[in-house]
Amino acid sequence: MKDYSLTISIVNWNNRDFVKGCIQSILDTVDQSHISYEIIVVDNASSDGSVQMVQAEFSKVKLIANAENRGFAGANNQAISESKSRYILLLNPDVVFIKDDIENMVLFLNENPEIAGVAPKFLYPDGKIQQFYYKFPNLVRMLLFDINTIPFLRKYFSVGTRLWERYRIIRIPNGVNEEPFDVDELPGACMMFRKSIIDAIGKMDGGYPLFFEEVDLCYRIKKGGNRLMFLPTAEVIHYMSESVKLLDDEVFLLRWYTGALRFFSKHKGEFQTALLKISIFLNALITIIIRWWLLLLGEKNKTNQLELEKSLFLIKWLVLGKKKI
Repeated sequence: MKDYSLTISIVNWNNRDFVKGCIQSILDTVDQSHISYEIIVVDNASSDGSVQMVQAEFSKVKLIANAENRGFAGANNQAISESKSRYILLLNPDVVFIKDDIENMVLFLNENPEIAGVAPKFLYPDGKIQQFYYKFPNLVRMLLFDINTIPFLRKYFSVGTRLWERYRIIRIPNGVNEEPFDVDELPGACMMFRKSIIDAIGKMDGGYPLFFEEVDLCYRIKKGGNRLMFLPTAEVIHYMSESVKLLDDEVFLLRWYTGALRFFSKHKGEFQTALLKISIFLNALITIIIRWWLLLLGEKNKTNQLELEKSLFLIKWLVLGKKKI
């Protein structure tokens, strides 16, 4: 088996056009004379012709076609097991590279051996910056996420508010002469690690159904005394959450909260996990009361009905037990 400097792992589920664009952007922007690399596409039982497209159009790409959906973590672990490279880049298919972004990340890790992992600046297709770097979860930050369902409080705690930015995110500056800086967690859409670090602390936890697996990985890396950094000289276009958009609301909620509770159980202890469950329950209960009252008052809009149904579903899940996800 040939040894490469870099293994690029792309996990795909029914995103044929995006994975095609992602692969093509890598081929267009990475100079093989500078970096020896391999691309591994791990397909999670797509039904949209993704496997056939990769086979037909990218013969040099290594394809792992799963018969079932193994999730983001499980699929990446398959690529990690195959890799003999110095570095590994974990990618979502809805990322497009603009210039020498991958080379910049590899060069940065080459020049800074004390850094365990790095991720780029994320841009929307219109060029605006995505505030996509989050602080590690704690009870306050999880409450800020949940409280968005309560209409009278949303304007104070939603995305973009002062409280949200103070407690939830690490703001990415928009300007020239930006310097790399340390972050808590790298965004799962595009993150590069030293393979030796993954080998030392273990692969991604396949017990996460979709969300929080990259948070868990970064948390374990940082817990070992390693550093993770934001690199502004690397910029990528991120179409954001294309696979998530394919999930219905109930599946999204189940996977999000299952991931959150698993993270807290592993890293925060059973007491904080219990407090998180109580917080989720109380927030859902308050949301039900308020949305039901608004509907009774005649505000029969789609948002009130949808938030009521989602909160009722959460209450049932928490009280009656976990539903298969």
